[in-house]
Amino acid sequence: MRMRNVRNGGLAAIIAASALLLTAAPGMAAAGTTTTTTDPSTYVGAEAYAIKVRASGAGQPIKVGPIAWSKDTGPDENSALDFGTDGFVRAKGITTLAKWDRKSGGQHAEAATTDTRVGVLGPIFGIRVDSTKAYCSSSTKGITGGANIAGVNLGPVPVPVEFPPNTHVGVPGLGEVIFNEQITEANGSLTVNAIHVKALESFPGELAGADVQIASVNCGVAKPPVPLASGAGLLAGLGVVAAIGLPAGAFALRRRLQQSV
Repeated sequence: MRMRNVRNGGLAAIIAASALLLTAAPGMAAAGTTTTTTDPSTYVGAEAYAIKVRASGAGQPIKVGPIAWSKDTGPDENSALDFGTDGFVRAKGITTLAKWDRKSGGQHAEAATTDTRVGVLGPIFGIRVDSTKAYCSSSTKGITGGANIAGVNLGPVPVPVEFPPNTHVGVPGLGEVIFNEQITEANGSLTVNAIHVKALESFPGELAGADVQIASVNCGVAKPPVPLASGAGLLAGLGVVAAIGLPAGAFALRRRLQQSV
């Protein structure tokens, strides 16, 4: 009878440890489900926005946006029929989305505008674009991205017909416009700006040093989830259960034996 009680005590300890593991450990899940190994302090999620303006002229910083900001943590979709600020930028047909695939760990983001106007370089060099779209995707194979830009007019400044990554068009004495800007960040993520307008710091008035981004997206490195019920996830789960349950069972065994002497 006492030996049966000892066995029951050790089994009860393991069952209790397993229950504690499944209910209290946020990184674990019940059999048949998956959990992510993503570290919140280093995870870079997908995001997208249509417009962002920064300027430092006239001693008064100007900040607009991000407009229609989407993030994979929510809201993962956003839109606006029309948005504009006098002298800076106006756009219509704004849509953005940012998604994270829980099965593959991949990310995807898009940002699009139509009938876009950017006036930070003055009325003569006002930028007009019929449509813009930036996009990016990440998987275990890597990160890709790009931009679709159509119907560009930069006043008297000629612009190319096609826009390979990081196409720079200078506006003498005023600034530059970067089309299909692609930046690999230090954290490994990819940023794509369909249009990036930079005014010189010497630009007169409140728009000195103006920085305008149109249709911007960012995708981080894919973080595939680890199944708890198989493979590495299963081994990790069983290891923790054993680490908790076996010492508890051994303690119960010693206690029972002492009581039987």
